[in-house]
Amino acid sequence: MSANAVHSAKVIAFLKRGIRSGKFRPGSPIREVNIAKQLGVSRGPVREALRTLQESGLLVGEPQKTKYVSSFSKKELKERFSYIALLENACILQGLETMTEADFERLEKLCGKMSAKQGGGDAVLKVCQSFHEDILGHCPNAFMAETLRKFRVNMLDLLTAYKSEEYWNVDAGELHRTLVGALRTRDPETITRAVADHYAGMVEKILKKMEE
Repeated sequence: MSANAVHSAKVIAFLKRGIRSGKFRPGSPIREVNIAKQLGVSRGPVREALRTLQESGLLVGEPQKTKYVSSFSKKELKERFSYIALLENACILQGLETMTEADFERLEKLCGKMSAKQGGGDAVLKVCQSFHEDILGHCPNAFMAETLRKFRVNMLDLLTAYKSEEYWNVDAGELHRTLVGALRTRDPETITRAVADHYAGMVEKILKKMEE
Protein backbone atom coordinates (compact mmCIF):
# COMPACT_ATOMS: atom_id res chain seq x y z
CA MET A 1 0.00 0.00 0.00
CA SER A 2 1.39 3.41 -0.98
CA ALA A 3 2.00 6.21 1.52
CA ASN A 4 -0.88 8.20 0.02
CA ALA A 5 -3.22 5.22 0.39
CA VAL A 6 -2.16 4.77 4.02
CA HIS A 7 -2.75 8.46 4.78
CA SER A 8 -6.10 8.39 2.98
CA ALA A 9 -7.21 5.40 5.05
CA LYS A 10 -6.12 7.29 8.18
CA VAL A 11 -8.28 10.26 7.19
CA ILE A 12 -11.28 8.03 6.45
CA ALA A 13 -10.97 6.31 9.84
CA PHE A 14 -10.63 9.68 11.60
CA LEU A 15 -13.73 11.13 9.93
CA LYS A 16 -15.81 8.01 10.51
CA ARG A 17 -14.90 8.06 14.20
CA GLY A 18 -15.85 11.72 14.33
CA ILE A 19 -19.21 11.06 12.70
CA ARG A 20 -19.97 8.09 14.98
CA SER A 21 -19.05 10.07 18.11
CA GLY A 22 -21.08 13.11 17.11
CA LYS A 23 -18.01 15.34 16.76
CA PHE A 24 -19.02 15.86 13.13
CA ARG A 25 -22.80 16.22 13.16
CA PRO A 26 -25.01 15.92 10.07
CA GLY A 27 -24.57 19.17 8.11
CA SER A 28 -21.14 19.93 9.61
CA PRO A 29 -18.53 21.29 7.15
CA ILE A 30 -15.47 19.11 6.53
CA ARG A 31 -12.69 21.37 5.28
CA GLU A 32 -9.78 19.74 3.49
CA VAL A 33 -7.12 22.11 4.81
CA ASN A 34 -8.26 21.75 8.44
CA ILE A 35 -8.24 17.95 8.33
CA ALA A 36 -4.77 17.94 6.73
CA LYS A 37 -3.41 20.15 9.53
CA GLN A 38 -5.06 18.11 12.30
CA LEU A 39 -3.66 14.82 11.03
CA GLY A 40 -0.33 16.11 9.74
CA VAL A 41 -0.83 14.82 6.21
CA SER A 42 -0.76 16.49 2.80
CA ARG A 43 -3.98 17.59 1.14
CA GLY A 44 -3.80 14.95 -1.60
CA PRO A 45 -4.72 11.98 0.65
CA VAL A 46 -7.37 14.10 2.38
CA ARG A 47 -8.90 14.96 -0.99
CA GLU A 48 -8.96 11.27 -1.93
CA ALA A 49 -10.53 10.33 1.41
CA LEU A 50 -13.25 12.96 1.04
CA ARG A 51 -13.98 11.69 -2.46
CA THR A 52 -14.32 8.12 -1.13
CA LEU A 53 -16.64 9.19 1.68
CA GLN A 54 -18.74 11.23 -0.73
CA GLU A 55 -19.10 8.21 -3.02
CA SER A 56 -20.25 6.15 -0.03
CA GLY A 57 -22.89 8.76 0.84
CA LEU A 58 -21.39 9.97 4.12
CA LEU A 59 -20.42 13.35 2.69
CA VAL A 60 -22.03 15.69 0.18
CA GLY A 61 -20.76 18.73 -1.72
CA GLU A 62 -19.75 20.17 -5.07
CA PRO A 63 -16.34 19.46 -6.69
CA GLN A 64 -13.57 21.79 -5.48
CA LYS A 65 -15.79 23.03 -2.64
CA THR A 66 -16.25 22.32 1.06
CA LYS A 67 -17.84 18.95 1.84
CA TYR A 68 -20.52 18.43 4.48
CA VAL A 69 -21.61 15.47 6.58
CA SER A 70 -24.76 14.10 4.97
CA SER A 71 -28.11 14.77 6.55
CA PHE A 72 -31.53 13.47 5.62
CA SER A 73 -35.09 14.67 5.81
CA LYS A 74 -37.53 12.50 7.75
CA LYS A 75 -38.92 11.23 4.45
CA GLU A 76 -35.46 10.32 3.11
CA LEU A 77 -34.54 8.59 6.36
CA LYS A 78 -37.68 6.45 6.30
CA GLU A 79 -37.14 5.59 2.64
CA ARG A 80 -33.55 4.49 3.21
CA PHE A 81 -34.39 2.30 6.17
CA SER A 82 -37.33 0.81 4.29
CA TYR A 83 -34.84 -0.11 1.57
CA ILE A 84 -32.51 -1.71 4.13
CA ALA A 85 -35.43 -3.70 5.58
CA LEU A 86 -36.54 -4.94 2.16
CA LEU A 87 -33.04 -5.96 1.13
CA GLU A 88 -32.21 -7.63 4.43
CA ASN A 89 -35.49 -9.52 4.39
CA ALA A 90 -34.71 -10.81 0.89
CA CYS A 91 -31.26 -11.94 2.03
CA ILE A 92 -32.72 -13.67 5.09
CA LEU A 93 -35.36 -15.57 3.13
CA GLN A 94 -32.82 -16.73 0.56
CA GLY A 95 -30.48 -18.09 3.23
CA LEU A 96 -33.06 -19.30 5.75
CA GLU A 97 -32.93 -22.96 4.80
CA THR A 98 -29.23 -23.14 5.74
CA MET A 99 -29.80 -21.78 9.26
CA THR A 100 -29.74 -24.35 12.06
CA GLU A 101 -30.63 -24.35 15.74
CA ALA A 102 -26.94 -23.78 16.47
CA ASP A 103 -27.12 -20.59 14.41
CA PHE A 104 -30.16 -19.39 16.36
CA GLU A 105 -28.39 -20.13 19.66
CA ARG A 106 -25.37 -18.12 18.53
CA LEU A 107 -27.66 -15.19 17.72
CA GLU A 108 -29.25 -15.52 21.16
CA LYS A 109 -25.79 -15.21 22.75
CA LEU A 110 -25.19 -12.00 20.81
CA CYS A 111 -28.53 -10.72 22.12
CA GLY A 112 -27.29 -11.43 25.64
CA LYS A 113 -24.17 -9.36 24.98
CA MET A 114 -26.31 -6.48 23.74
CA SER A 115 -28.47 -6.61 26.86
CA ALA A 116 -25.37 -6.58 29.08
CA LYS A 117 -24.32 -3.23 27.51
CA GLN A 118 -20.69 -3.79 28.41
CA GLY A 119 -18.45 -1.14 26.87
CA GLY A 120 -21.22 1.39 26.23
CA GLY A 121 -23.05 2.35 23.05
CA ASP A 122 -20.18 1.76 20.62
CA ALA A 123 -19.68 -1.79 21.90
CA VAL A 124 -23.40 -2.52 21.66
CA LEU A 125 -23.43 -1.22 18.10
CA LYS A 126 -20.58 -3.56 17.15
CA VAL A 127 -22.47 -6.53 18.57
CA CYS A 128 -25.59 -5.44 16.65
CA GLN A 129 -23.53 -5.34 13.48
CA SER A 130 -22.14 -8.82 14.24
CA PHE A 131 -25.70 -10.08 14.72
CA HIS A 132 -26.85 -8.86 11.31
CA GLU A 133 -23.59 -9.92 9.65
CA ASP A 134 -24.06 -13.44 11.03
CA ILE A 135 -27.49 -13.65 9.40
CA LEU A 136 -26.20 -12.09 6.19
CA GLY A 137 -23.51 -14.77 5.95
CA HIS A 138 -26.19 -17.31 5.02
CA CYS A 139 -27.37 -15.40 1.94
CA PRO A 140 -26.35 -17.28 -1.25
CA ASN A 141 -26.63 -14.12 -3.38
CA ALA A 142 -23.21 -12.54 -2.85
CA PHE A 143 -24.00 -9.38 -4.82
CA MET A 144 -27.19 -8.72 -2.86
CA ALA A 145 -25.43 -9.36 0.44
CA GLU A 146 -22.54 -7.04 -0.41
CA THR A 147 -24.91 -4.30 -1.58
CA LEU A 148 -26.77 -4.45 1.73
CA ARG A 149 -23.54 -4.63 3.72
CA LYS A 150 -22.07 -1.47 2.20
CA PHE A 151 -25.29 0.53 2.33
CA ARG A 152 -26.11 -0.41 5.92
CA VAL A 153 -22.59 0.24 7.24
CA ASN A 154 -22.53 3.71 5.68
CA MET A 155 -25.96 4.55 7.08
CA LEU A 156 -25.02 3.39 10.58
CA ASP A 157 -21.75 5.34 10.47
CA LEU A 158 -23.79 8.46 9.82
CA LEU A 159 -26.78 7.82 12.04
CA THR A 160 -24.82 7.04 15.19
CA ALA A 161 -24.28 10.80 15.32
CA TYR A 162 -27.95 11.00 16.37
CA LYS A 163 -27.61 8.36 19.08
CA SER A 164 -26.79 9.37 22.63
CA GLU A 165 -26.35 7.27 25.76
CA GLU A 166 -30.05 7.85 26.33
CA TYR A 167 -30.76 6.09 23.05
CA TRP A 168 -28.82 3.06 24.23
CA ASN A 169 -30.99 2.75 27.32
CA VAL A 170 -33.19 0.71 25.00
CA ASP A 171 -32.57 -3.04 25.44
CA ALA A 172 -31.12 -3.80 22.00
CA GLY A 173 -30.82 -7.46 22.99
CA GLU A 174 -34.55 -7.77 23.53
CA LEU A 175 -35.28 -6.08 20.21
CA HIS A 176 -33.03 -8.54 18.39
CA ARG A 177 -34.47 -11.53 20.27
CA THR A 178 -37.74 -10.71 18.55
CA LEU A 179 -35.96 -11.24 15.23
CA VAL A 180 -34.52 -14.56 16.40
CA GLY A 181 -37.99 -15.69 17.43
CA ALA A 182 -39.31 -14.82 13.98
CA LEU A 183 -36.44 -16.69 12.29
CA ARG A 184 -37.19 -19.79 14.33
CA THR A 185 -40.72 -19.93 12.92
CA ARG A 186 -39.25 -20.15 9.39
CA ASP A 187 -42.46 -18.50 8.24
CA PRO A 188 -41.78 -15.88 5.51
CA GLU A 189 -44.68 -13.63 6.51
CA THR A 190 -43.69 -13.64 10.19
CA ILE A 191 -40.06 -12.89 9.32
CA THR A 192 -40.96 -10.13 6.86
CA ARG A 193 -43.16 -8.42 9.43
CA ALA A 194 -40.50 -8.72 12.16
CA VAL A 195 -37.73 -7.25 9.97
CA ALA A 196 -39.96 -4.36 8.88
CA ASP A 197 -40.96 -3.63 12.50
CA HIS A 198 -37.31 -3.82 13.62
CA TYR A 199 -36.16 -1.10 11.24
CA ALA A 200 -39.31 0.99 11.59
CA GLY A 201 -38.71 1.07 15.34
CA MET A 202 -35.12 2.18 14.79
CA VAL A 203 -36.26 5.01 12.52
CA GLU A 204 -38.78 6.25 15.05
CA LYS A 205 -36.14 6.41 17.80
CA ILE A 206 -33.73 8.29 15.52
CA LEU A 207 -36.42 10.74 14.41
CA LYS A 208 -37.32 11.40 18.02
CA LYS A 209 -33.67 12.13 18.79
CA MET A 210 -33.43 14.44 15.77
CA GLU A 211 -36.35 16.50 17.06
CA GLU A 212 -34.75 17.16 20.46
